[in-house]
Amino acid sequence: MKRRMLFVLLALFMIAAPVLAEDPVVTDSALVLSDQTSRDIATLNRRLQDAAGVSIAVVTRHFLDGAQPQAQAEAMLRDREDGRNTILLLLVIGEERFAVAVGGDARRLLPAEAVASLTSMRLTQPFNDRAYDQAVGAFLTGAAAQIVSAAGESIDTHDLFGATAAPTAQPQGVPRTEIEDWLERIRPQRERDTEGVSDTGISIGKVVFILAALYFIFGRNARKGRRGGCSSLIWVLIIFSIAGGFDFLR
Repeated sequence: MKRRMLFVLLALFMIAAPVLAEDPVVTDSALVLSDQTSRDIATLNRRLQDAAGVSIAVVTRHFLDGAQPQAQAEAMLRDREDGRNTILLLLVIGEERFAVAVGGDARRLLPAEAVASLTSMRLTQPFNDRAYDQAVGAFLTGAAAQIVSAAGESIDTHDLFGATAAPTAQPQGVPRTEIEDWLERIRPQRERDTEGVSDTGISIGKVVFILAALYFIFGRNARKGRRGGCSSLIWVLIIFSIAGGFDFLR
């Protein structure tokens, strides 16, 4: 009975040994990554392995005790069994530095120029802002896209690192034509400023002006004992033209 139990335990150990010996995908010694980010890194690693045969690894440390991040990242990469096909991202939180080491076989899909571009555009700013989940997610999805593109493959990352949280759509009106845009530009500023303002068309100033104009025209003629006739009409046109020019009747 004991011998049979020993064989069973030995068989279980032999089955579990490859799993136990597998290099970890995430080693968050600094405890700065969320559980969801760690799960997304593992998911992305599996998908990238299936698509291009490349693995990823993320390591966070507080300090390196004087060691250089790049040298330390490359040393960590050499210690991994799958180091030649791995991209390793090292974040040194306490020293606010990071490094990326790329294995020899993976380098043909992710050359140094691509790494420099990705770290500059996707990693540096959120890392400096201490948004470590965002920094890791942005860099790894960009690196994965570069790798599968170079390998002639494709990969789905829309459900990783919060990418499914789409920005709120802004309401959009009916697009205007080029003619409507042109009319808007040439329309006087006064008309644009008074849009939406109710105007009854009658004001005290308008009434006073009209009464004064009528008195000036017809009262003047009455005092002189003359009829308005053509002269009165001319005065009316002159006064109303002046009023229109000064916007008194608008």
